[in-house]
Amino acid sequence: MLISGNDCSVAIAEHVCGSTSEFITKMNELAKNIGANNSHFANTHGLDADGHYTTAYDLAKITAYALENPIFKEIVSTKNTKITNGAGENRYLKNKNKLLSTLEGCIGVKTGYTDDAGRCLVSAIEKDGMRLVCVVLGCRPMFEESATLLKECSETYKLYNLCDFYDFERELTVIDGRNATAEIGTKDNFVYPLTEKEVQNLKFVYTIPENLQAPLENGTQIGNVEIFLGNDLLFSEKIFTIEEVKPKSLLQRLKDFFKNW
Repeated sequence: MLISGNDCSVAIAEHVCGSTSEFITKMNELAKNIGANNSHFANTHGLDADGHYTTAYDLAKITAYALENPIFKEIVSTKNTKITNGAGENRYLKNKNKLLSTLEGCIGVKTGYTDDAGRCLVSAIEKDGMRLVCVVLGCRPMFEESATLLKECSETYKLYNLCDFYDFERELTVIDGRNATAEIGTKDNFVYPLTEKEVQNLKFVYTIPENLQAPLENGTQIGNVEIFLGNDLLFSEKIFTIEEVKPKSLLQRLKDFFKNW
């Protein structure tokens, strides 16, 4: 991964699956499972071959998936390393990805070149809790172009917890309950990258009843909230009771009866 050792990819494939052909089958299966639907791999290393192709979008999806693996992330963010063979001889490897040394927050990922594809780079940064992946294909100034794209994106977008924007009554009236009201709320958080303008255009749609009927268990679903950006649904979450409400006691019912009578 540091110096484009294609022989290593073959060795890993044979070690993991017994053969490169079986490993390639696993590669294609995993690609489809994570949504890289416009890719097909014919070898382990990426050199030009019939039936071997991908897209920038698919490479971004594959990279985002791979960076969830801490070992992969550690490898592709390593600038230099030393490996030692059985005879005690050392080899020093230097990562070909210049952005690791020149771009703040860079965590990888991989350079590439073939005659058909040209100069290619998959890069990634982490800034303010947000991870960004950039892919350029057939791009001569790949380091410069990637750095520009990543900087612009990191300055334009910010991570927001959209659940912080919820605006609904946190208590509902309870009919025939020992408590007159019950607290309601949500359980999950939803963090999403948006521009400042997009934040202003968010729309929240709440589906909540006017009142509740006792008895109620803690965690009873009573409604839901949907978050839209334009016509696109970004997130949907259930709204629950967050306390138990028992039905009125016999004494309370008698008091209510005589009061109303």
